[in-house]
Amino acid sequence: MVFLINILPFLIVLVFGLAIVYAVPSKVGKVIMGAIGVLMLVVYFQIQPSYMPKGTVKPMQVQQFEKLDIPMVDRSLKPMSDEQRDAQRNKALQEIDNSINDKIKLNKE
Repeated sequence: MVFLINILPFLIVLVFGLAIVYAVPSKVGKVIMGAIGVLMLVVYFQIQPSYMPKGTVKPMQVQQFEKLDIPMVDRSLKPMSDEQRDAQRNKALQEIDNSINDKIKLNKE
């Protein structure tokens, strides 16, 4: 796509040149129109922005941070042992069972 955009001025001048060949009868007129086409290309490429670096950039001063001596703590989740997992599951099941029994007692009353 970029190639097509970059080649577009040449295609315009080519079409312009072919139109000159058939539209302008004299050789002097053709030369003048061709020169105008080349001048158009020169002007076009002069007004195009340049993407090359222009000058130098001064390095930024970065704030110096003070060093802190904080001990590292491993806060990642450790896998539970089977006994802990079973105890946690049994506790949750017992809470659910108790809440169901409480609801049944309230409905009977």
